[in-house]
Amino acid sequence: MSELVQKTQKLDPATDFMVMHAFCVTYWARVDETLFRIFHHCIGPYEQSVILYYRIDSLSVRLDTTNEIVRSVLPKPARKSGDHDHPSVKAWKDAQKGFHDLLGVRRRLAHQQLSPRIDYAAIEKAAVEGGLSPFYHLEIHTSRHEGIRSRSADEQPLTIKDLQSHAVDLARLRQRLTEFYDNVLSKHVPKSPPSVPLLKSPRDPDTYLSKEERPPPESSLE
Repeated sequence: MSELVQKTQKLDPATDFMVMHAFCVTYWARVDETLFRIFHHCIGPYEQSVILYYRIDSLSVRLDTTNEIVRSVLPKPARKSGDHDHPSVKAWKDAQKGFHDLLGVRRRLAHQQLSPRIDYAAIEKAAVEGGLSPFYHLEIHTSRHEGIRSRSADEQPLTIKDLQSHAVDLARLRQRLTEFYDNVLSKHVPKSPPSVPLLKSPRDPDTYLSKEERPPPESSLE
């Protein structure tokens, strides 16, 4: 992740921004895939899991539905009130921590305007010191119509630094969900039937595979 951020910083401002924007969109798709793996493991039959999960258009609702299903298969407190959550329930809470907050940024990436902003300070600096330097940057901002709403009035534009931070947060979220799937959920739910082989993506070979079924990392294949 950090290597990608460093690489994009060597490009021009517009390309920097669009690369990070595309990376965030791609990583959201991977988070969605990982959430489906958890959903599928709890439900069981693959085709029925696909129908039920992808019948839901909203990722927020997919998360809430998966949350209910996961909690239904995890150990319940001995008493309805007063008892502490089982460690596996706490692990699930930790795994999805911050998910809904990140969805707010996802909405902005998908629906808000992208515009250039002129950096007049950079122009003046170049005029005085000579040489070339970026004199603009791109940002995602709330429209003047949406800004009338009180909940949107104080939204700050999303800059490339915000996108870089968002990408890191998504990587961490996916890692937590994967670790929950590998290390916690399998203890409470019997292993589901294997998914169809065509779902083993060459770009993301761990998709739908259990920890034991995954090939070794590329670094160990030398």
